[in-house]
Amino acid sequence: MAEGNIFTGLGDLYQPSLTPEGNKLQQLKVFPGHVVDICMDATSPLYASPKDIGKIVFRDLAKEFNRPEKEIKNIAYPLDRSVARYPMQGEEVIIYRAIGEGGSANTLIMSNICFYSFVVSAMHNVTFNSNPFMGTDSTHVDPNKPLTPYSETKKRFDKKLKDINTVKDAEDKIKVYKQLQPYTGDFILQGRFGNTIRFGSTSQNNDSSWSKSGVSGDAIMVMRVDRDFAVDETSMMTSEDIDKDDASIYMCTSQRVEMGLACSKELKSWKARYGLGDKAAAGTLSTKKDSSELWQKVVDTTAPMDKQFENPSN
Repeated sequence: MAEGNIFTGLGDLYQPSLTPEGNKLQQLKVFPGHVVDICMDATSPLYASPKDIGKIVFRDLAKEFNRPEKEIKNIAYPLDRSVARYPMQGEEVIIYRAIGEGGSANTLIMSNICFYSFVVSAMHNVTFNSNPFMGTDSTHVDPNKPLTPYSETKKRFDKKLKDINTVKDAEDKIKVYKQLQPYTGDFILQGRFGNTIRFGSTSQNNDSSWSKSGVSGDAIMVMRVDRDFAVDETSMMTSEDIDKDDASIYMCTSQRVEMGLACSKELKSWKARYGLGDKAAAGTLSTKKDSSELWQKVVDTTAPMDKQFENPSN
């Protein structure tokens, strides 16, 4: 709120103020932060209690662009734990100052602390956006090694990941899991690893597999997972394909989604496969275990699954 009770909107949110030292470097109420480390479980040195899960150590890119990482002490917590996107070391996030629970476990106080949200897709890749020199350069990474080789400093965040194979291939190239091609009016939830949810609709102007039929504006929701990834941003866009995706669920209204038959057209029914009569194949419906011949032959829970169909005559 500005003087004269005139509301200035987001201008107040981004209104900078001088630091207590009067330094010309101005501190914004919302500012970018560079993730130096993150607590994901009890093995992290940042862990003291379950509330520390998701806590990050970050570089204030507005003030600490030349400070060595060993001296970085800033802490921030997830802004909204009900909808959380956890960053990886080296990524950029947006930092907010707000009133939250501070102090130790025995002396809890409400204080002005930092929270973070929104992983910035600085490299336009939802999988991995680690930038090792954001706000600094290789000569400031380790003050004891003023001329650290680029190849060494570039990997310093990789070493902090428990499984680098989740984001890099065998040739050390960053994976680019395919991102969904958006259509008019879409709301898309895009995970890092090829897992997506699209809240979309039928539109005759969209080149989607479900827009070939149905009424324009009718809702559709598609959930999918697919391991297809590239290492080239020029080929990172894709659209759902019910025949090629690893797994998917389509919730339709008036749409018609064509799909190929997943098995041979000559696949025999269980009845024909096991030589069962009509009565045996039908089984029984009750609250008790089905004791029919079909149950005994097909769903034998006492045998390992890989042995279920080896000898159907037994």
